[in-house]
Amino acid sequence: MTEEGGHTRGSVFSGTLGAALEWYDFTLYVYLAPIIATLFFPAASTVDSLLATFGIFAGGYLMRPLGAALIGNYGDTHGRKAALLLSISVMGVGMVMIGVMPTESSIGIAAPILLMVVRLAQGFSLGGEFGGAITLLAESVPAERRGWFVNYAQVSAGVGTLLSSGTVFVLNLVFTNGQMLDFGWRIPFLMGGVLGLIAVLALLRAPESQAFDERAGDGAEEIPIKELFNTERGPLVISSLLNGYQSLSYYVIVTFVPTYLVSFQGARPEEGILAGMIAAAVFMVGSPMVGGLSDRFGRKPVLYAGLISMAALAIPLFLVLAGAVTVTVVPTQAILMGLVTLFSGAALATTTELFNTRTRYTGVSLSFNIGATVFGGTAPLIATALIKILDTDLAPAYMLVAAALLTLIVLARTPETAPIKTGSPG
Repeated sequence: MTEEGGHTRGSVFSGTLGAALEWYDFTLYVYLAPIIATLFFPAASTVDSLLATFGIFAGGYLMRPLGAALIGNYGDTHGRKAALLLSISVMGVGMVMIGVMPTESSIGIAAPILLMVVRLAQGFSLGGEFGGAITLLAESVPAERRGWFVNYAQVSAGVGTLLSSGTVFVLNLVFTNGQMLDFGWRIPFLMGGVLGLIAVLALLRAPESQAFDERAGDGAEEIPIKELFNTERGPLVISSLLNGYQSLSYYVIVTFVPTYLVSFQGARPEEGILAGMIAAAVFMVGSPMVGGLSDRFGRKPVLYAGLISMAALAIPLFLVLAGAVTVTVVPTQAILMGLVTLFSGAALATTTELFNTRTRYTGVSLSFNIGATVFGGTAPLIATALIKILDTDLAPAYMLVAAALLTLIVLARTPETAPIKTGSPG
């Protein structure tokens, strides 16, 4: 292996590990939402308990832009590795704390308050994690293959989601409902702490981003976030909105639908989790392929295809989901996830290419987390609320169609960034 090849492989491995841990944590919370709702927010109404649970989920996202700004700025001044180590460590400790946390029946209202505090701390640390993983990947691979390689972060997101959904699926098969409520739900959170330790050890051995090494000492802004807001406000807004759509669509399809099937359609827990596992597998396999298409044909044609397909097909596909029949739910979930992947696989490279090296960690992290906070973290909460307000199980589909149509307007104002179209290395 050449030195350059070893550098690339080490960066890809460490970047994907951190991203996998993030998605394991955040999807795990939603897959266990019915249990968390019962243990931490007991109420007469299932919907009210879920609203409180998803409110905490959304609250964690409120801290992500702040974490993105501060940790991203740290990553642009002190290196990608240092920032990633900080965020992964905090997240791993937080998962262990949730795994040993007493519930409402033991300590009363202090339990949901403590849960909220831990989720806020995790949200802050995660603000700089996924953007850092994307940046490390984008700066360590050939520009003409960036669409393919940067989606290894999406592959790791699928791995993390698949691991969380698979763990909960197996636990639901092994333990009774009473055992899951008693102690079974704690096991996957404690596993997350072990995964965090593994990710930290791997990152300590990984090389720094080549692009960061090459521009070290070039007189860049001491506070890159100032440069970002002074010179790159347009890319920041565009990237935030593109990331917002992919976060919303991902969380509705992958994390909300399993709860939707169980809580609103009467499916068994393992059926809902199986649907989430299938979706994660489609996302994991399809993302690099879609990224590769965007390397060859340009980012925007692929992005348009993803948005138009979702706008046309979300409602009929949710009509099938409402039947809650396993033989139809699984392929329908796979198709929906394919529509999400068709957009996100090209969007990830676009959002890294909109920023220059000096501000890339901050710009990618901040835009990703603004979009994720406003649109992704609130998606399960809003979807649940819309079902109650509109009194229709198709409310999540309406939300997806509206989001896709609005994002088409944003995409029309987005520059093409693929090197094959611009003639630039990006």
